[in-house]
Amino acid sequence: MNGINSRLGAYICARESNVRQLGLIDGWLLTFLVWGDGIAELAMYIFQNDPEPITESEYKKLKKGKREPRPDWGLRYEVMPDAEAATVARRRADRAHIRDTIKRAPLDASLPFKPAREGDGRSMDDVWQALVERMNRGTILCWLDLRAIESVLEDAAAEFDGEDVAIPVVRMLVDWIRVELLELHEKLITMYGQECELPEPSPEHVGAMKSIAHWPGEDTPVNITLSLVEDEVRRAMRSDDERDSEP
Repeated sequence: MNGINSRLGAYICARESNVRQLGLIDGWLLTFLVWGDGIAELAMYIFQNDPEPITESEYKKLKKGKREPRPDWGLRYEVMPDAEAATVARRRADRAHIRDTIKRAPLDASLPFKPAREGDGRSMDDVWQALVERMNRGTILCWLDLRAIESVLEDAAAEFDGEDVAIPVVRMLVDWIRVELLELHEKLITMYGQECELPEPSPEHVGAMKSIAHWPGEDTPVNITLSLVEDEVRRAMRSDDERDSEP
């Protein structure tokens, strides 16, 4: 009982901190969603309602090659006299600046599907994807530890005729972590497009938690947790086809 509340309890506090960090990542991703939605609406409005300016002479050249020329970004041109060429150049520069700003925004966050393309690791879409993967990995890792901890608490309760040996603050942390991880998992599926599952820990993982609590007769070294959890997380993040093909 002392080992669970003093030793494993400290480990639970560390996991609580990790889950709170995952919540911060979730908040960051939600900001990206709001940002991407606003930028997508702005881009659509400009594309549909703001014609690209062009001089009469330039437009005539385009008409020779195409009957109804259209700009790269927009539905139509706004033909202006050659005498207003300076105004045309200024407005084009403004549109180019706006378009470049839109391209740097996390537009993938607003799409129902993610286009398959190579990123350079610097765009907001690449940051979005990195944060989603980090949240996915962290949620699985913390869930594995939570289920191992819950298993230890269940075994401890069995030694005390069903009485919960965790003091209120420890039990409160365990219950809070469970609720938060389930919410994060739901968001990963419904909002961030991740087909992830919450796996159960291996017996060795549970043994590692018991070792932290100095469970009587449990000789599993504590440092097994790091490599052990890494293997479990990697397996959980694989696709169903990849797991089924394992020997």
